[in-house]
Amino acid sequence: MQTLADKVAVITGASRGLGYAVAQELADAGAVVVLVSRDEEALETAATNIRSAGGKVHHIACDVADWSAVEELAMELEQVLGRCDLLINNAGIPAPTSMDETSPEDWNRVLGVNLTGAFNMTRALWHLLKLGESGYVINISGGAGKRGGGSPGYGST
Repeated sequence: MQTLADKVAVITGASRGLGYAVAQELADAGAVVVLVSRDEEALETAATNIRSAGGKVHHIACDVADWSAVEELAMELEQVLGRCDLLINNAGIPAPTSMDETSPEDWNRVLGVNLTGAFNMTRALWHLLKLGESGYVINISGGAGKRGGGSPGYGST
């Protein structure tokens, strides 16, 4: 992997799974990784593990569906690190698997995290992404949108 020495990479959904694996790889490549997740306990564990392996890490508990929380995250990021070179929108949640089981609240929550969350993060960090030479945004999604079936909310997002 190309060196990412001291580049600032923000990864949502970074306390476990794919987001955590991406954060580990980026830290190994020299990036300062900013882990974002709603689960504070899992986030702390992930940050400790990456730090123990020699990675540079900062972590911020945040619900990406909540615009005001994302704005606070952006202000903290600007104060602490001053920029963002790479944003990886990875946060996502599942939903009930059938239309009959999906309530309007379920639908709104899934869209809020999986779709609006990516917009919120990109919009809030836009000025920080434009400060440096880079400024990349990567949006992660699953294959449910191509295959169909399963949860209507998850497949839509």
